[in-house]
Amino acid sequence: LYAQHIDAMDTGTLVDIFRAEEDSCLLGTDAVRDGVDVPGRALRLIVVDRVPWPRPDIMHRARKAAFGGSAYDDMLVRLRLKQAFGRLLRRADDRGVFVLLDRMLPTRLKAAFPPGVEIERVGLAECIARTTEFLRRKLDSLQRELDFCDQTQEELSDLLERIADSVKFTYDQADR
Repeated sequence: LYAQHIDAMDTGTLVDIFRAEEDSCLLGTDAVRDGVDVPGRALRLIVVDRVPWPRPDIMHRARKAAFGGSAYDDMLVRLRLKQAFGRLLRRADDRGVFVLLDRMLPTRLKAAFPPGVEIERVGLAECIARTTEFLRRKLDSLQRELDFCDQTQEELSDLLERIADSVKFTYDQADR
């Protein structure tokens, strides 16, 4: 378990460690959401605690007034959700689960997600059960891949032994 602002490492180092250790967990803030590239198996689950509404500070209020009111907030939220979701799927073969723990996602913000992404509103218990099942299937799939690699490696070793024996036999024949 690694945590931004808790572990005495910069964010880049934390992400590098997380990327290398497929069975690790990284807790982070907006900086991790916005600046992480972890393609492949290391990133399989993203959990966002709330809809990422902007903080209503003086600068935000001024920008909101200048750029369209609540439409400006919606644009920022869609961008942040798109950015977070994009961390999960970096390549065509990436798979994962994106969980938003906030019931208050307005329908108008669903456009943040790519076409074809199925959005389901479920309770926490069902979310945990589905996520567990997804990760279990991924683990089973990885185990099958490892088993296949082990079998392939054994077959390759046998083949190399037979080739080596054949070369030795041919070499012995040539010496006679």
